[in-house]
Amino acid sequence: MGVAPLKYFDKVGFGTTKVPKNTGESSNTRCKRDSTYSNFYFDFDENSYNSFYQQPSYVYRQGTYRNKNKETLTYSAYHILGQGSFGIVYLAKNNKNDLVAVKCKLPLNDYNLMQKSNMLFKGELEALFNLKHSCIVRLLGVEIEYNEVTSLVMEHIPGEPMDKFIYKNRSLNESLIQLFTKQIVSAIAYMHSKFVMHRDIKSSNIMIVSNTWIKLIDFGMAKRLNVDEIGFSTSTSTMVGTIPFMAPEVRNFQSYNSKADIFSIGALIYEMANGDPFVRVAHEYMTETIILSQVRGVVNVPTLSPVANSFMQYCLIRDANRRPCASSLLEHPFISSISIPNQKNQNLFKKQLSQSKLLF
Repeated sequence: MGVAPLKYFDKVGFGTTKVPKNTGESSNTRCKRDSTYSNFYFDFDENSYNSFYQQPSYVYRQGTYRNKNKETLTYSAYHILGQGSFGIVYLAKNNKNDLVAVKCKLPLNDYNLMQKSNMLFKGELEALFNLKHSCIVRLLGVEIEYNEVTSLVMEHIPGEPMDKFIYKNRSLNESLIQLFTKQIVSAIAYMHSKFVMHRDIKSSNIMIVSNTWIKLIDFGMAKRLNVDEIGFSTSTSTMVGTIPFMAPEVRNFQSYNSKADIFSIGALIYEMANGDPFVRVAHEYMTETIILSQVRGVVNVPTLSPVANSFMQYCLIRDANRRPCASSLLEHPFISSISIPNQKNQNLFKKQLSQSKLLF
């Protein structure tokens, strides 16, 4: 079973990404103080990043890929960013000196596993193909062998996964939760408007790029939907995702649609505010009865304001038919007045958050 024929890419373009220049700064610690945020630390070693960019030491893989302009670029992979059951992600540098992340399929001997790997890989490709949002990782190109796509080349996102950020700080204050939530909901609303469902929204799939900016990553479980599946019509009953963030209809193998992503947002807000997962998972096959025993009545986090709790509770509505869609959540007072960070309004967010005591 092939992933996607070459002609699939003929009419669609890809972008490029640039590498920040070496600032000459040195750092002996993993956490680097930002002078603008007197009490903030961000877990990103700029010195190591620049030293890798200047002098890579070992080549794991070399290959070629096609970009937006249908150019064929070469890359050399020098570092493993992560590995799963079906793929491995490398940090690589192309022949234009840009850093990129290259996700490659792992060779599998088992036919059934190979079929599943191809299905997930194709789903991620189709999901990312036409997405262009400041809070979503960008697909830059594809590597093709024997008329099939074998690797996805994406922008490299230097930063820290949100789950590690939450663990380091134990919990986040409401102003930061509000800022991150607005970006997540904006990205998901955009994604749903393009008929794409992520199906694995969780803290480890969100990268904190800077003190005020996040990006949604890892579309390995994503699915491109039919038009009817965006609304209340049924979609699929395949159980995918991560249990602490999984909607009830998904856990129960019922038909579900894009609103399953909304429940995951509520579970994510709970984790950001409380520091603990929404549901503690003892094993992979926990029954719905056990899960329900951990979630009694209306979920409320004492450290959150009524309007923040209201937003979270809307997301965690068990009945998918009553659960709001992402576009309607953007109008909720908890996030409606928040703007998505960009280069022009970074200073505004720095001023809003300057009084908190989080570790970046």
